[in-house]
Amino acid sequence: MSKRFDVITIGSAVRDIMFRTDAAVMIKNPRHDPTKLSLIGFEYGAKIHSEDVHRFYGGGAMNTAVCFARLGLHVAACLRVGQDADGAAMVKHLQLEKINTKFVQRDHSVSTGLSFLIVETKTNEHVALVDYGANDHVTLPTQVLKGVPQWFYVSSLSTPRWPHLLKQLVNTSAHLAWNPGAIQLTGYKKMVPFLKKTAVLILNKDEATELSVRIKQPPPQFGADSVIVTDGRYGATAYTHGRRYTVKPKSNHAKDTTGAGDAFGSSFVAGLMKTKGDVPQALQIASINATAEVGQIGVQNGLLSWRELQRQLTHR
Repeated sequence: MSKRFDVITIGSAVRDIMFRTDAAVMIKNPRHDPTKLSLIGFEYGAKIHSEDVHRFYGGGAMNTAVCFARLGLHVAACLRVGQDADGAAMVKHLQLEKINTKFVQRDHSVSTGLSFLIVETKTNEHVALVDYGANDHVTLPTQVLKGVPQWFYVSSLSTPRWPHLLKQLVNTSAHLAWNPGAIQLTGYKKMVPFLKKTAVLILNKDEATELSVRIKQPPPQFGADSVIVTDGRYGATAYTHGRRYTVKPKSNHAKDTTGAGDAFGSSFVAGLMKTKGDVPQALQIASINATAEVGQIGVQNGLLSWRELQRQLTHR
């Protein structure tokens, strides 16, 4: 009999191409839109040159699966890639990280997702232009629902059938951690029924503000058992069962903020699993690993092993 998975990650897989440049200008939004507080701008018609270009594999399901696996958990990834070279390379990458790939789907008609990242090197903040490709057609194989793990970790879903996928997951006995994306936040009315069935809801500050404006409730009243709001270099806040916990990063020397939310959210859930539900300790674990992740260029390069993380936790 196969061992039960600690966690199955569900979401996107993309080929990331990152251009780092100092030609970008960071701008405060003159329209004062609370959902778009800051903008990145370039000279109109300019041709921007960069020799600081990086290629790697990312996406929410990929990044979080690698994070969980490095922390010593038994992990499977449920995602969809194209029947192409990038898709094959992603499967191999997951296997090298000791992640089970039996739920990875290969699409013969659509290519693997592609993400083009622009990083402003003064602040290391970024924007991403994404072609979701095969991600739009991800499904839940029946085996995912039969062999229920302890946790499902769901990141951004581009498929229009995402409410159906969520409904299937919340009807199992597994805990649900959810880091919704832009499509879910835009369709916030469809989100609401799932919030009360979510064990951990992970949002960044802008996303939390956007959701709060739309459902007219502050984060502590979103409905999930625990709501995690990350705020980059300023740390993160957890609202759980009427209590509020905060954590600040030990270092603010971020080289690359892509993947920070994936690292923080999955490390927090791993921390809950490792500490039997100790929220303050899980926050510390998440902060350490996310800080390590943003300290290197590439969405997974800085992620720590459980032994490395424990060492840092002891000296924190």
